[in-house]
Amino acid sequence: MKVALLTLENPNLVLNKDYAGGFGGGFTTGNSIFSKIFRSIRKRNEIWPLISYAYAGAIFRKEGHEVKAITNEIIDADLYLIQPSMADYSNEIQYIRRIRKETKAKIGVMGPFPKAMPHLFEPYVDFIALGDPESILIDIAKTGNIPEGQVQIRPVVLDELPYPAWDLFDYHKFGNSILLEGRPTLFVQGSRGCFYHCNYCPYLVIGDKHSIRSPQKVVDEIEYLIKNYDAKAITFRDPLFTGHKKNAKAIAEEIIKRGLKIPWMCETRLDHLDKETIDLFYEAGMRTIKVGIESANEEIIKLANRIPIAIKHQEEIISYCDKKHIKVCAFYIIGLPDDNHETIAQTLKYAKRLNTPVANFTVATPFPGTLFYENLKDNIFEDNLDKWDSFHSVFEHKNLSKYEIEHYNDKMFTQYYLRSRYILAYFRRLFWSS
Repeated sequence: MKVALLTLENPNLVLNKDYAGGFGGGFTTGNSIFSKIFRSIRKRNEIWPLISYAYAGAIFRKEGHEVKAITNEIIDADLYLIQPSMADYSNEIQYIRRIRKETKAKIGVMGPFPKAMPHLFEPYVDFIALGDPESILIDIAKTGNIPEGQVQIRPVVLDELPYPAWDLFDYHKFGNSILLEGRPTLFVQGSRGCFYHCNYCPYLVIGDKHSIRSPQKVVDEIEYLIKNYDAKAITFRDPLFTGHKKNAKAIAEEIIKRGLKIPWMCETRLDHLDKETIDLFYEAGMRTIKVGIESANEEIIKLANRIPIAIKHQEEIISYCDKKHIKVCAFYIIGLPDDNHETIAQTLKYAKRLNTPVANFTVATPFPGTLFYENLKDNIFEDNLDKWDSFHSVFEHKNLSKYEIEHYNDKMFTQYYLRSRYILAYFRRLFWSS
């Protein structure tokens, strides 16, 4: 069987398909000169893969099938696998229609977007994977039988999956120098899923079960990536790397034990970190950590079904990371349902106080399949799915207009980065790194 892993790119967008839990996250700040500069920097520095494609390629190769990763082209293939993004739906559905019209290939789609809105794809595809697709792909690779319709998944043992086939891609380009130096930076999963239930979180759409891998096998994979791909850095692509803190610490200890010298980055919650854990992670190579702050207002956070993290603890951990020369990327959400002018001003003020090396501001987006979407679906006015990119307001807000929310989000970037305290800290950190 000849399998095509199709990536669809839109040159007019700054869009990362891996972001927003796999729905795809854009970066469409405003039209000021500084906003355009921010977009240019982001597009130039950030090239990330879809780990689902790399796993798919490895699964089919293992069973002797021919696999090719392609971008924006239609080739002779027996099976197309596609992970569509919501923020480029109009472009991507046209490609899918073309494949259906111009070829005899079977088409399978996967990821949270088709799972949450299967009706958009059913007329044009053969099957839709309703969750992490590996169990379905293993069955196809072994039997050659293509399923039809909406296909339920089975749990898989993460340690039994083959290593992702990064050589199918131009992997030398992978990385994000804003967050972590070194190309290629390759993805590794120490775990999957998250056991928290923040109502806006798109990661929960694909599945809310938290599963972990053996620390030894995780570090085996890191060694494999260094040896076979000359990996210069690693990103742990876990929504909650320290969800099982004992396991995450065991991964770090195994990296130290084997004497591996490779920088890495992870994403987690600040209340899953303490100074002892940070010291261990730093010794093992952690140089960047991504954390959700979301809002400075505790009530806003509680109403979004997120468990608040004590302000004092957040500040202590971020300050300690700064002293250890660990880069922190903090995420903020503007326009949550109970936000108002005052709470948004509080969030910007708090972000400035934390003064992390990287801060990312996005507009609250009720992705289909989330409780956030179910709560607000009667108030959604935006039916152009290309606008669902985490930078456009898509529902009627009780306190703020669409213009105000988007204007605030754009203003956050310029007011955060273009200030003396941030610039001084930037050069101080630059001096440290050199």
